[in-house]
Amino acid sequence: MLLVFSFSTPGNGAVAGIIAAKGEVIKDVVNKPIIYDVKVLNKKGEGKIESVVDGINWSIKNNVDVINISFGFSSDREGLKKAINKAYDNGIIIIAASGNTMGLSVDHPANYENVLSKSLLNEDLQIDTYAATGKIDYSAPGVDVYSTDQDGGY
Repeated sequence: MLLVFSFSTPGNGAVAGIIAAKGEVIKDVVNKPIIYDVKVLNKKGEGKIESVVDGINWSIKNNVDVINISFGFSSDREGLKKAINKAYDNGIIIIAASGNTMGLSVDHPANYENVLSKSLLNEDLQIDTYAATGKIDYSAPGVDVYSTDQDGGY
């Protein structure tokens, strides 16, 4: 069983939808995962580091296996880095978006050593023009990718 703690932007459960999808268009990536989707950002996609740190600490207490963070911050924050390192030290895999920085540096926490940073490829399997450059651990298709929506569609 995989326990995933997923931080996402408001209304965007795309990663969770790909991990757990059941249907004709998308099949689940993981068999019967347990996904905790915690909103740490407001309706505008803005949030405080403290909310993210609280979510990471919650995931440590609840023994999740993977933390997915689908957003980032342009500047380094010591509290965030400490929480990420604590999660890593507790055996949690942390994956974070590198950012849609149009070729600029990788966002935090994706830029941290103990985080797997993800970037996007376009439909031609080339680095997308919106993608960050720098510490990229892996890339995958990220433009016009199907996922589930909250209404049961794709």
